[in-house]
Amino acid sequence: MKNTPAAAQTKPGFHKADLLLTVLLCALFYFITGHDDLLETSNHAWLLLECIEKGQFLDYYNVVMAHQNALYYVNNAHYNILCYLLYGLWQLPLYLIHRLGGIAVGEIFRMFWCKAVGVAAFAASAVLLHKIALELGCSKKDAHFIPLYFVLEPIAFFAVLVMGQYDSLCLVFLLAAVLAWLQGRMWRFALLGGVALVFKFFPLLLILPLLVLAEKRPLRCAAYAAAGFWLYLPTALLFRGRTGDMSVFNDEVIQRIFAARLPGGIDDLPIYLILYACLLLGCYLYRPADKAAAHRLMPWLGLAVYGLLFVFVGWHPQWLLLLSPFVVLTTFAQKQRAPWLYLNIILFAGFWMSTCYNFPGQLEKNLFYWGALGGVLGTLLEGGNSFSFFLNLIPYTAQLAAVAFAAPLLASILFKFPLQGTSLGDRLTGSEPLAKAPSARVMLFGGFAVCILGIWLGSVLLTLAAQIF
Repeated sequence: MKNTPAAAQTKPGFHKADLLLTVLLCALFYFITGHDDLLETSNHAWLLLECIEKGQFLDYYNVVMAHQNALYYVNNAHYNILCYLLYGLWQLPLYLIHRLGGIAVGEIFRMFWCKAVGVAAFAASAVLLHKIALELGCSKKDAHFIPLYFVLEPIAFFAVLVMGQYDSLCLVFLLAAVLAWLQGRMWRFALLGGVALVFKFFPLLLILPLLVLAEKRPLRCAAYAAAGFWLYLPTALLFRGRTGDMSVFNDEVIQRIFAARLPGGIDDLPIYLILYACLLLGCYLYRPADKAAAHRLMPWLGLAVYGLLFVFVGWHPQWLLLLSPFVVLTTFAQKQRAPWLYLNIILFAGFWMSTCYNFPGQLEKNLFYWGALGGVLGTLLEGGNSFSFFLNLIPYTAQLAAVAFAAPLLASILFKFPLQGTSLGDRLTGSEPLAKAPSARVMLFGGFAVCILGIWLGSVLLTLAAQIF
């Protein structure tokens, strides 16, 4: 990344007021919205503490699946035991208050208590992104603004602060591994990537191309790859045959990778895996002239790996958090930034419409039901039409939603591809700006306002108004 003329980029600049407003927005949505996924996980972790107290640690997954308790959860425990140990440790003070003091601790209170874990990991991810930006050669001014762009990047903010999801636990260790990779600390890279793998398998999709980009010796690659499973394998073996229906859940997720297929001569071809295999081979064959050349490729690799994944593989909305830091980094690597910042708004619109169609009524006004306003608004937040009902009043909206989501991602992967000192998109446009770039502050808070307050909150208020009137 290089400094570029002010006319060709959003003007850099960071003020304490920007940070303060960002923190206030995060605090507001921390308390007013939530999702019952986090409620389930907090209750799963509470059950783990009970199992440890009763000497049933190894029977934990079966105890959860038996559902012989009064706690709320629809899904069984499907994550690695370390995830539940983390949330159990965080809830330990509340558990001791309950067990030793005889004081009941409400489930909703514990849900918000646990929301802090994901938000803390999100904040740590922003700090790591600042360090990564500096390693990539970004200017200090841009490097200070990049974390704010990441926190208020609409999809990232929606996943962590609005939904209260915790994929940030996976992301923070992935970014720590990326930072180690940029510093040439390969064993640290492998070990930190191994921690990320405990929470989700998605980090492996980026770890492998980065590994073969930096290391060409097969045996050394194998050693680093093996080290990456230092946490996953022991915990998996410890609970082998004792994980309830976890394998069914994981198999269902993995099968999504094979779902999108192209007709082949003998058999249909899984699109994502074919593209990923080509990308992996390209990383192994490519020998960067220097470290700077390899570093320039890293953000694009993250964008390509996760962008293609979410174009061709069925996703849950919170998974797209893994894409957000690479969208931000690749945008700041461009001389012509303004078009990409505008395109990110289109991406969020496509994301939100696709979410409404595929998860109707699950991420709309019901998110306020689990928040601080739930007790006030009560039944108004239950039932009624999904926003997809209103979208269907406009012909071809479902098809256009898919285009609005996929086109910005595919265009970003193509035109943000790094070339020597530039990108494919910047080389096509030349030195003259395509559009007058607004200030960084306008794009930061303006994009947030349009996406979160306009598109998402506006659609929620519309469905709420239709229910009332």
